[in-house]
Amino acid sequence: MYPRGDVDKAHERGETCPVDPELRDALDAMTANLRGEIRSSDVETREALAGMAADLRGQIRSGDVETRAYVDQTDWGVGSRDAR
Repeated sequence: MYPRGDVDKAHERGETCPVDPELRDALDAMTANLRGEIRSSDVETREALAGMAADLRGQIRSGDVETRAYVDQTDWGVGSRDAR
């Protein structure tokens, strides 16, 4: 597309090569679309994680209740430690 010397000179000076206006518009539109998809994906991921976290908290609380009931039924209770 561009002669090799022109591209090298532009990169050495920290410049970019000119871009066709249609290509620039297409790239801008694609960038906007990708940003929108990423943001909507972030929302969906957060919602899914929030649901999983709520389920996990419920399971942990249920397990805590079961563990407490088991400990209270055995000789492992806090009172039995003091007797040792």
